[in-house]
Amino acid sequence: TKTRLAHMLEAARLVEQFLTNVDQEAFFTDTKTAYAVVRALEIMGEAASGIDPEMRVRYPEIPWRIIIDMRNRLIHGYFSIDYQIVWDTAMQDLPAVIRSLSQIIKSMNQTDLEEESTNDD
Repeated sequence: TKTRLAHMLEAARLVEQFLTNVDQEAFFTDTKTAYAVVRALEIMGEAASGIDPEMRVRYPEIPWRIIIDMRNRLIHGYFSIDYQIVWDTAMQDLPAVIRSLSQIIKSMNQTDLEEESTNDD
């Protein structure tokens, strides 16, 4: 689970990287950047689909279903992608997802450290 969360976070941060200093007009005209963003969102969705349901319930601040559904739409509807939705998702929704994923992973790492120190006693 932690590995899949890390994959989601890495892909989300790549989207941020790809869109650094890119405005909306440039995004719509730069096929390479648009494809890179779409691919990273697909990876996020694929990783999210492997997160167990209990974990999804525990962290409702992550829009799991939306992330997974977007992946499915991007993969299967590749010929009719609405790049406005991709842009809006990247610019409006992704920052909060990145913050939440970072906090979840940090919390899991802290728990792992606490368990290790308890087991060492």
